[in-house]
Amino acid sequence: MTMTMDAKSLHLGKNIAAICPHKYVGKNNCAHYVGHVLGLDLGTLCNLTTKKQAGRASIRVNEVFNNLERTGLWKDRPHVVKGERLLIFVTSAKHVDEIGVMNDHPEKHVGLLAGDKIYNYSNAHHRVVADTIKHFFDKCDSSYVGDDITLYYGVVS
Repeated sequence: MTMTMDAKSLHLGKNIAAICPHKYVGKNNCAHYVGHVLGLDLGTLCNLTTKKQAGRASIRVNEVFNNLERTGLWKDRPHVVKGERLLIFVTSAKHVDEIGVMNDHPEKHVGLLAGDKIYNYSNAHHRVVADTIKHFFDKCDSSYVGDDITLYYGVVS
């Protein structure tokens, strides 16, 4: 998918209801946001209650992560080439097994790297925000239980 990655196309400051053509708003919307920005239709999709198919996007963090061909620890992230996008995931290390499958646990978050910022949906503020990598990690680390909160990457081709 070819697209520019600027604040407008990344919907900075917008609520998910303004991004999703079906006005689907779940409890956690970070994967839903990334799904619409990148056109991902992996796993469970928004628009669960109508028969419209167009514009549906992924809504679950672990399903996005588990359906990407290239994932791993953030510190081992690859350089992406033209046409690829890098996602950043955060969760407890115990929620990703030894073969790299993320389980369905509520304490997980995903964002999209664009330039030097992580664009992600803040469920607490109900809008898209842009964080530094450090702030993205710190806000999740302070919210999630455990001392093993870990960053992961995923490459979207």
